[in-house]
Amino acid sequence: MLMNKTRRQGLLALLLVYSAVMLWLLLDRDRVAQGVDYWDQVGANMNLRPFHTIKLYIDLLTDVNNTDNMIAAVVNLFGNVAMFIPLGIFLPALWKPMQRWWTCLPCITLVMTVVELVQLVTLRGCCDVDDLILNVLGGALGYAVWKAHAKPRSGKKK
Repeated sequence: MLMNKTRRQGLLALLLVYSAVMLWLLLDRDRVAQGVDYWDQVGANMNLRPFHTIKLYIDLLTDVNNTDNMIAAVVNLFGNVAMFIPLGIFLPALWKPMQRWWTCLPCITLVMTVVELVQLVTLRGCCDVDDLILNVLGGALGYAVWKAHAKPRSGKKK
């Protein structure tokens, strides 16, 4: 799928703005506790059990007596997915190698893994495997949206 130069520049500009906003949202938190050992904080800010946090949020969604926590659960579950739908659209729209799912999804997974690890070592958020799962799901949904709207390639030129 060929793209004209102006459209490509516009998409690149949007990707840069999106990336800056995402970095701000993901890393503009200071979780450093004064007087607490760095490695203790790292351990406290990490979840490596798949679906543990997701299950907790789903349990909160079913607790009709606790609407405040239900809202937090919705924001966390669906926000982690929705925030990365654009990434799954931008990558294949801008770079031809990313137009194949077996290239795009590992790239999204790598990007999200790096983000989670940066959050961990900088104590700028929690490193949670469930966030990784939800973020990659969002990227995959974005890829599916892009794929559904991508113009089909025409046959060979005569």
